[in-house]
Formats: sequence, C-alpha cells, structure tokens
Amino acid sequence: MEFRHCGLYFATEQIDYARKHRKESPFREAWNMLLNTEIPEPLAALQWGGLRFRFADNLAAGRAVLPILNESMFSAMVYEVLLSHPAEYRDAMRGMMTLAHCFELLRDHPAYPRADQEQWLEIFSGYVDNLRVQVHEPTTLETIWLGALNVIAGIVLERVGWFETGVAIYRHAIGDVIHQDGYLLGVANTGDGWGFENQISAITALVLTAEAAGHVGVDLWSYNVHDVSISTAVAYPLAYYSQPEKWPWDTGLHETDVTRICRHCCGFLEIVNRHHEETLKSIKPILAGLRPVYECHGGGLTTLSHALVKRLFFK
Repeated sequence: MEFRHCGLYFATEQIDYARKHRKESPFREAWNMLLNTEIPEPLAALQWGGLRFRFADNLAAGRAVLPILNESMFSAMVYEVLLSHPAEYRDAMRGMMTLAHCFELLRDHPAYPRADQEQWLEIFSGYVDNLRVQVHEPTTLETIWLGALNVIAGIVLERVGWFETGVAIYRHAIGDVIHQDGYLLGVANTGDGWGFENQISAITALVLTAEAAGHVGVDLWSYNVHDVSISTAVAYPLAYYSQPEKWPWDTGLHETDVTRICRHCCGFLEIVNRHHEETLKSIKPILAGLRPVYECHGGGLTTLSHALVKRLFFK
C-alpha cells in the first residue's frame, strides 16, 4: 500500500484522460458543467473549486475556496448538533468524507500554507475520532458508512490502522451482508419504506471505499466471497429501475421515486461503469439520461473523473 494524494477517487491519469477527451461526449458536457456552473452551498462550492483547480488547473478557483476549507467549513457542518441526533449519524460521516475529498483536491495548492494544512488535519482527525466512537449501536447501513469513513480518513491522515479497519468492514459487508441475490441484509429488507434508497446509499459507501482503496494499491473491486461481490449489490437495484413496482421490499415504489433517488444519488454509477463496463451493461442507458453526473457526497463530478468515451470498432 502506498498513500497517494490527488483526489481520493481519481489519479492524475484520469485527469489526463478527461483533458484528452474534453471535446468528446460525455466529457464535453461535464467540462461545460465544471466551468460554467455556480454552486452557492458551501460544501459543494468548496468541492467545485477543488475540482476546477485539479482538472482545469485553475489556481484562482482553488484559492477562492481555501477560506471555506480552513475557516468556516467545520462549524458550517454543525458537527455537535449532528452527533446529538443519532438519526443524522450517517449524514455526519458522509459530510466528513466529502470534506476529506475537498481537502485532497486542494492539498497541494500553492496558496495553501503547510501550517494551515496541519491545523486542518488535526481538527479533522479529532472529529473522525469522535465519529468512530459510536454514540449508539450503529445500524448495518451506518456500519458500512463507518467503514468508508475509516478508509477515507486513513488515507488522508495516513493512518494504516484506520484504513485496515475500514477494509475489514468492507470485506464483512461482502461476505455477510450482501445476499447472493444482491440485496443487503438489514438494509434493503427492513420493511420501513426506505429499502431501495438505503440499498443505493450502502452501495455508494462501498463503491467509494473500493475506489479510494484502489488508488492506494488495495484492490477491493475484485474481492468476493462465493462469487458475491460489490457488483452483485449494484446489479440488484438496477434490475428494478424500469419496473419499480416489482421491487419486493417496499410497497408503492413508483418510477418517479426511483428516478428521483437515482438522480440525486447517482455518483457511484460512473465509477462502477468504469470498472464493469462490459459486465453491468444496464448502467449505460441509465447514465445516458443522467449525465453529466454530479453528486456532492458521491464522489463529485464523476462523469468528468470516471466516464469513458464511446469505443468504435471497425471491421
């Protein structure tokens, strides 16, 4: 394992690929979105500035959001309030992971002093340490997100122990939580009306875990137990995308519900498609209606960082 610091979920090779194909679809649309979209929400604006710095080499955009990163972001997330409400535990972890993504995007900006970086890392470490000590018995879904947070924080802080804890949670999810049919036990089949959305949330956490780990040399994408892997979990809800009324775990699931969930929680699709373009063909038509894909808590502008151009074959 070798710690690398670029963007958590992508490396310089993917930046080069996006630049090389910037005039081709879907990169053309993703570049247009990156360069011409204004986002007022602080955390998303911070991420957007980091992406512009990384992909477009826009020093000014990165410099403009550095004050958000070091001076106001932690307080803006109202960390103490989130922890006082157990139902928001997952949101706190997702927020910390996204903030870590933003830090990695801006980590080597020339206007970011080393002393400020060290201060940020110290504060972040304390917050994550508190999140790792659960204030209540975590649900299966929360445990999966906790694993993702451990991997992400382990990379950012270069803490091997935290990273390995997250990897162990991921492997447990593959071996003991994902049913051989693909649904996640204790996540999709809880009967509370949130099964489809929670399955997508768990998949997002697992995908971000696998992608981040892969960029430091640990392959979780191919990890399987009796042929059950992350792709097994991804394929399951996609099979109901065009026929949600057949979803077995929540009554009254409609196409509008599925479309809304996938539109707002679809960042993982581009990442998975990059790894399983040939085996999970059902992703392509879904992506066609969603691109360019941006999800703040799902890896950012993943069409830009993970899409593949259409391959043309000639006989």
